[in-house]
Amino acid sequence: MLTADGINREIERPHVVVHESSYYLFFCTQRHSFEPPGSAPTGLYGFVAPRLTGPYEPLNGSGLVIGNPSAQPDQAYAWMVLTDLRVVSFVNYRTTDADAELTRSHFGGTIAPFLRLTLNGTVSKLSASADAARCSPGR
Repeated sequence: MLTADGINREIERPHVVVHESSYYLFFCTQRHSFEPPGSAPTGLYGFVAPRLTGPYEPLNGSGLVIGNPSAQPDQAYAWMVLTDLRVVSFVNYRTTDADAELTRSHFGGTIAPFLRLTLNGTVSKLSASADAARCSPGR
């Protein structure tokens, strides 16, 4: 259903959510998995199709649904969209520093606050909430 040869070498947790008669294929990936590394953020990516077998179109033009902000590129990972459009992820590192010991001391190691998506065709948005401000939405 999805390949990313020459673009990304690590597509994780692929899953499909059916919403309003459309099939939304989501996955997460890390910034270092893109070619070239760092050319896109660690985040949740998604595509939509009228049928399970496609053809799929990227959400928001680029496929990016939720991306870590550039100031905290490793703040979260392992996103998964639940059938009610809540999004669960994992708090990773709350800071990235040249000092590896300092970075390790900021390891989150727990479930992040839930986010909620709204889906409308090829457009996804974070629903308005206090938690939504912690991640940058895809554009």
